[in-house]
Amino acid sequence: MTAEPAFGLGNSRAKMLVWRLSVACMRQRSSPYRIVYDAARLQYDEREWTDGHRHAAALRKVGKEVLRDLWIVAKDTE
Repeated sequence: MTAEPAFGLGNSRAKMLVWRLSVACMRQRSSPYRIVYDAARLQYDEREWTDGHRHAAALRKVGKEVLRDLWIVAKDTE
């Protein structure tokens, strides 16, 4: 793979940090993002996916919610 397609896949370090943040949020029962994770898992239970696939999809949804909330806070502080 050349550099151009590799850059098109996104920032691997940023993806890793969002993934770790999502896992940490999911593990905290009192986190508002745990509710997002649980709702996503229920939504994905209807699909014929493996447990790992459903877990990963729910974590990606949590990551998107975290990034959305960070963007809103950053925008409000401008």
